[in-house]
Amino acid sequence: MRTGSKNPGIELIDNETVRVRVRAQPHEGMANKELIEILSDYLGIAKSRLEISAGEKNKSKIIRIRGQID
Repeated sequence: MRTGSKNPGIELIDNETVRVRVRAQPHEGMANKELIEILSDYLGIAKSRLEISAGEKNKSKIIRIRGQID
């Protein structure tokens, strides 16, 4: 995750890795919140199905998706 970006979005690295650019700074969880919003929109699933399972305070994160993806 890259914070403070002028152009938020998603860059595909490989089949399991994406780089997400967010506008928010890593302050009081705002960047993590924006990360979940961007991924939710990209994947077309509810934000409640996404969870940061590792790396909550790091730039590298593991995101868990609850349930099945159609």
